[in-house]
Amino acid sequence: MLLAMAFLGHATAARADDADDPYACETGMFTETAKAIGFAGGDALWGDTMFNACRYDPGRDNRVIVALTYLAGEEKSGQKSNDDSKFMRDLDVVVLEPDQHTVMAHAHEDAAIEDGGARLEDITIDTARYMLAPGLRAFGVSVNNGTHCTCANSSSTDLKLYVQHGHRLDNIANIETYSWQSGYEMGTKTPPACTSTATQKKTVINIAKTSSHGLADLQLVTTVTEEYDFDEDPSKCPVIKPTKTITTLHFDGAVYK
Repeated sequence: MLLAMAFLGHATAARADDADDPYACETGMFTETAKAIGFAGGDALWGDTMFNACRYDPGRDNRVIVALTYLAGEEKSGQKSNDDSKFMRDLDVVVLEPDQHTVMAHAHEDAAIEDGGARLEDITIDTARYMLAPGLRAFGVSVNNGTHCTCANSSSTDLKLYVQHGHRLDNIANIETYSWQSGYEMGTKTPPACTSTATQKKTVINIAKTSSHGLADLQLVTTVTEEYDFDEDPSKCPVIKPTKTITTLHFDGAVYK
């Protein structure tokens, strides 16, 4: 039995710069957060919403959640790096009291986000009701990557779930919530009709009534849909039905597995 449907990552995560989002952050919050954790640089480095995310937490008054990504060294120099060999971005997740810019909790992860062949497309804060235990609500940082080439293009969205324990933030789960993969590689011989398909996978995270080590189990409901890559008449091709699988993740005392 389930308590609630929590999240469909690719479709529902709110953007911090969305004018229609009542929990959107004010301009400059990225830079203020960077300063609060001792980073150098101003809006020219931290103001890009493609690489950073911010949202007020609807579950707690006067608390903002910020995710900053950067190439290692930028946080010290205050300048954007010109090193083309770097393609992994560090990630800092910060819970901030915005009026006084007081850091309530902070987590750092080295080389946490790819930004190379699978380019970083977007990052958002997900504040769905991830009630994992009485009084313990998780939040998510959702990261979208995609390839842009004359080959078999793809995209994916991954969700990092965090819980706060005092001044510490723990990354307790990393879940792929969306992926898309084309079936035909550009520049190769065109395959016969009705043989090449693009595959889309969407995962919904449900909070289960069962628990492990004090935290609710996570039930992942994944739907895989295939569509023909080309413009052939679908009525002349075999019907491809979506498939659905259900997986349960259990908390082992540190992370969900």
